[in-house]
Amino acid sequence: RIQILFEVMSGTSRGTSLARVRNTLTNRTGASSFTVEREKELQEAFFKACNNQECPPKEKHVRTITISTWQERTAQTFWMMLQRLPYQSQPVVCWKLIIVIHKVLLNGHPTVIRESIKWVDLVEQMRRHWNYCDTGYPQLIALYGKLVRTDSLNYQI
Repeated sequence: RIQILFEVMSGTSRGTSLARVRNTLTNRTGASSFTVEREKELQEAFFKACNNQECPPKEKHVRTITISTWQERTAQTFWMMLQRLPYQSQPVVCWKLIIVIHKVLLNGHPTVIRESIKWVDLVEQMRRHWNYCDTGYPQLIALYGKLVRTDSLNYQI
């Protein structure tokens, strides 16, 4: 792409038309060109970021998830992948998932915030599911889930 632009701008283009440059620039990856390869990469990042080890999610996996929202310009795939994780059976996975949701809301594409209003109930469901315990991860999930839910509703304003 850069070579084509350079050739057009310098006047050394060999058969490169303005239409070819326009097509090159408009054929960037968007929401409609989400490939299977990128989907596998995103799924792997989700499973690595939200595993059941007692440590915070790795930044490189959270970054991959966040960048995918910018590449797609939407969060639909993010929310679909999120539902594949076993957050109802493993409290550590649920806690990490809420952390990832919060980081994507803060750093993701602006449409993530608008689209999150549909998924606030999922965060509330996670919070209620683990609210019955008094100590450990369920208490963290309940408190942090409440924070993320409140923040996502405040971002809408």
